[in-house]
Amino acid sequence: MGGVWERQIGTVRRILNGLMRKYPSRLSTSTLRTFLLEVMAIVNSRPLSVESLEDPTGPLPLTPNHILTMKAVGVLPIPGIFDGADVEARKKWRRVQRLADEFWRLWRLDFLASLRRRRKWLLPQRNVAVGDVVVLRDEAVCRADWPLGLVTEVRPSDDGLVRTCKLKTVKVTSKTSHSTFYYWRPISKLTVLVKADPDTQ
Repeated sequence: MGGVWERQIGTVRRILNGLMRKYPSRLSTSTLRTFLLEVMAIVNSRPLSVESLEDPTGPLPLTPNHILTMKAVGVLPIPGIFDGADVEARKKWRRVQRLADEFWRLWRLDFLASLRRRRKWLLPQRNVAVGDVVVLRDEAVCRADWPLGLVTEVRPSDDGLVRTCKLKTVKVTSKTSHSTFYYWRPISKLTVLVKADPDTQ
């Protein structure tokens, strides 16, 4: 019944209302239009497919931006680093970029939280398992960047609960070059995007 995209619209509106109240009268008509285009690119940057994570030479995860723009690169690189002072900058494009960074930070936290169901801690929950595809909850990631990882090894504690796991990630270094990295992360810094098929474990 359209609940998926209606929830996204509600989230975007709530964050935009908060930003406009926090920074009133900072955008003209043209800069507001540019800002909304940045917001659209951010929302449509979320990954839709994860089948190529095990293959460093495989295609990048599919996003709505790829479908809308029909381009291999959905979002262009961010043109610099922007801080809070840029909201007051005389250059309008710096204001827009800073507001876009602020929207990315708030929307990403809200979107990742929507993927994790909060349950009473007394109820048993599924452990992170080998083969799960996760999104890294890293505060330092660039705008519209979704670092995905494949769980290759888990490390349970004495009570049998998984506290940390080993991830495999693939990063694109150029159009024809990919690099594979392995590192350990606590599960508090991860959000499970796709659960592993129990028949393949």
